Amino acid sequence: MENSTEWILVAPGCLGLQGWKGFTYLNQGLVIGIVVLTIMVGVCGTVANTLVLMAVYRTVSLRTTTNLFLTSLAVSDLTMGCVIVPLFAFGAVNWPYHSRYPVFGMTVDFMLMQSLIASTYNLCVISFDRHVAVKDPLRYMSIMTKKRVITLIAITWFASVAFSVQSFTNANYEKRPKLYFIPSLVVPMPAVTFMMWCYWRIYKEAMRQKRRIQDHSPSVILDDEEPTTVQSNKSEKREKMRKERKATITVAIVIGTFLLCWLPNMIVSIVQFIYTSIDLCNAVMIGEFWLISLPISSINSVANPLIYVLRNNEFKHAVIGILRSKGGLRQIGWT
Repeated sequence: MENSTEWILVAPGCLGLQGWKGFTYLNQGLVIGIVVLTIMVGVCGTVANTLVLMAVYRTVSLRTTTNLFLTSLAVSDLTMGCVIVPLFAFGAVNWPYHSRYPVFGMTVDFMLMQSLIASTYNLCVISFDRHVAVKDPLRYMSIMTKKRVITLIAITWFASVAFSVQSFTNANYEKRPKLYFIPSLVVPMPAVTFMMWCYWRIYKEAMRQKRRIQDHSPSVILDDEEPTTVQSNKSEKREKMRKERKATITVAIVIGTFLLCWLPNMIVSIVQFIYTSIDLCNAVMIGEFWLISLPISSINSVANPLIYVLRNNEFKHAVIGILRSKGGLRQIGWT
């Protein structure tokens, strides 16, 4: 009898299909397809985020406060593409790797948790940055100083590691779903709530500014002011507001994309956590859908740099300049 048709006991009262190196409920061809797709996404994500980081490094005008936060997010996305995806590929073809290679399984869990939490917290501080920029533009530079920005980024990464290191404390596969519950719900929910609060405040402020502009009557020009100067100041103010509004919308798109991409993974983790105490057989089966949900999550690492380039002309021109530069292509390994 072929391996693909052999059944083994995978949990008390639960039979699973004998796979390549362990058991699986999923078709082997499907798993291979998932691995290939994830590797392709990982390669694209690695290249795209490398280009974003190079663009910020090479272009002085891109080294803004908001872009420093986006750079931190790009590092998290780069980790997904060049570290987590290869680990996932090895784990998928050696499923169930948690029982076969406990240390490897704990390492994969650590990297996944760290990436999810780092991305979530990065988006939190980016939302706060946009909130300050729109709500209090005159004091923005004094509030979001370079030192404070770097401190916020450092806290973000420290917190993501601190929450994730617990993955090395329990190698028991049956108890892993309880561990996944923390990065899947306990950590993201307060963060998402904070993001929604920031954007609710941003929306209210944007509406207030819009009404103010619509209701504002033509300014009285003082004797010592030139009409052209007043008009120029108004134009500069409108242009600055337009850029801030566009940056805020861009961040909102990034947050929405992040939630859409990671939602399946979060749902699988939460459902598996619930079933662990109800029906271990179903919990094991549900856990295998993690193999399907991770490729969807990894798409986020490609989507973010595409959003930056499509929404920001400076990013677009910087990336095009790198692609046209032979030296730039050599740095990302294309020549």
